[in-house]
Amino acid sequence: MSTKGWAMLNLHRNTEAVAAFETSEQLLASGENPASYLLAGQAAANWAAGRKDNAVATYVRLITVGQGNINWADSTAVAEADLTNVEKRALLEALTETLRQHSELTPQEIAITSVPADPPGAGMASERIKGTVGGVNPQDYKVVIYARSGGKWRAQPTAASPQTYVGNDGKWESETHGGTEFAALLVKVSYKPEGTRETIPGVGEDVIAVAKKKPEKK
Repeated sequence: MSTKGWAMLNLHRNTEAVAAFETSEQLLASGENPASYLLAGQAAANWAAGRKDNAVATYVRLITVGQGNINWADSTAVAEADLTNVEKRALLEALTETLRQHSELTPQEIAITSVPADPPGAGMASERIKGTVGGVNPQDYKVVIYARSGGKWRAQPTAASPQTYVGNDGKWESETHGGTEFAALLVKVSYKPEGTRETIPGVGEDVIAVAKKKPEKK
């Protein structure tokens, strides 16, 4: 990571920041991939210096080959990273433009927007569970919903029909039984859900993303 590059960026000496980050990459051993913070610095400095095309090209590299523990394609992760406001602002603006130009890099994600407040029971809840997905072709994926009751996760709306299709607008909704907590899995169409589970699976293989949400107390 170029300490000088970040320092110049925070002093708004953006052209000098670009040069410092470029020098740091040139000093890497032949064939060595730059660390994610070096690429992030290059993207931020180029964006702040008005070199938008260079910033986007670098951000693409950051997402596709960058290393580290930050998901640089996720605006929330960038906003919560241990960075200054100056650094975050440049990176978030560069990220927005990068994803606008390269929609294929948008993170594959799922969110639950609303869940029923009904307690667990034999009948369907009075309201439907709703949510959204992003970064995928809806025709290639489906959503599997679980409601927690009696210490177990139960497929919704029924074990016999445990899948929900996603609309072309990325939105989904389904009937469900009440529960103390809900989980939604974004999965490949080949995924075979279990009717009842002790735990919710993590991301991997056919499970692309997972979201959980508890009902709001009335």
